Amino acid sequence: NTCSFTVTVVDGIAPQIVNCPSDIVINSTANLCGGVATWVAPTATDNCSAATLVSNYNSGDLLPIGTTTINYTAMDAANNSTSCSFNVTVLDIHAPSLLNCPSDITINSLHNICARNVMWNAPIASDPCNNSTISSSHQSGDLFEVGTTTVTYYVVDQSGNIDSCSFNVTVTDISAPQVTACPPNQVLELSFNECLVPAT
Repeated sequence: NTCSFTVTVVDGIAPQIVNCPSDIVINSTANLCGGVATWVAPTATDNCSAATLVSNYNSGDLLPIGTTTINYTAMDAANNSTSCSFNVTVLDIHAPSLLNCPSDITINSLHNICARNVMWNAPIASDPCNNSTISSSHQSGDLFEVGTTTVTYYVVDQSGNIDSCSFNVTVTDISAPQVTACPPNQVLELSFNECLVPAT
């Protein structure tokens, strides 16, 4: 007579991740809306079999401006898993730039007006992240008085990086002054024994 039974050994032990990187802070890469981050990838160990290690990002990837969470997950043949994570923060240190800033402008004033409306093509912003805003001290078409006025354009991105450019608008006065209410000719008579007479 015999009897038998089955002994099943279940792997309930998750793999371990060794040397998970600490948080990383890097500067942005010039002309790119982000930074290339590098780190030493962790390793995974398991009590029974080799564990598979996967991640949502790899060392050397271009990461966007701001904070990105990097996740590593290790899984063994029994579907036991464990994970670790760290943050990579990319600081935007590169200012946007202004292209095609106008040259100095010299223009004559209007006749009988001590000013002139002046037109120009506004500069444009160059920003890899396309998140910048342009402002200016004056707008094309504004009325400028006789003399020299400095026009300044500013561009600022969401990280607070600023660039600016300036040019001068000079309005030249070409209108001669005018004499108004000129008195008419007068004929004055001299008094007896006088050679001079008051004129008003």
